[in-house]
Amino acid sequence: MAQNYNPNSFKQQQAAGGIDLSATPNGSVFTARYSPESAAGDILPGEGVLLVDLGGTDFNGPPIVDKRTVNTTDPIWGTIIRQKKSQTQSPGDAVEVATLGAVGTFEASAAIARGGQVELILGASNEGIVAPLTTGVALGYSLDKATQAGELIRVKITAVGV
Repeated sequence: MAQNYNPNSFKQQQAAGGIDLSATPNGSVFTARYSPESAAGDILPGEGVLLVDLGGTDFNGPPIVDKRTVNTTDPIWGTIIRQKKSQTQSPGDAVEVATLGAVGTFEASAAIARGGQVELILGASNEGIVAPLTTGVALGYSLDKATQAGELIRVKITAVGV
């Protein structure tokens, strides 16, 4: 029996590091520059960033951000948004950052209740992975329920660290 396929049945899906529930222009999204002095290497969508001061080598222009490397003390200014052209951003590149009030898409590392506070998991390849808040710095709260690891959830960013 032949199956009939609807050409419009392909549903677009979110990916970790994406942005949701936003209108353009979005006051919660900023263009920033990934610190040219960063020792953290490339940055991926969904990874957390903090504002930095480059001291004597600082320059006027967009805000300067660097990758968060310590989850218990580094404040969260926002998270890197997935770009259409390139998923990896190198030190010195322009990046888009979702900040306070934005809704981002992240991958759950475990079951997470709707409304539960979450924190980012830091690591070399932890692109946009969140866990229930334990000892880290809160990124925000989950708008969706995850029943297992690997599910994508939307997170309302409430972090205001600078």
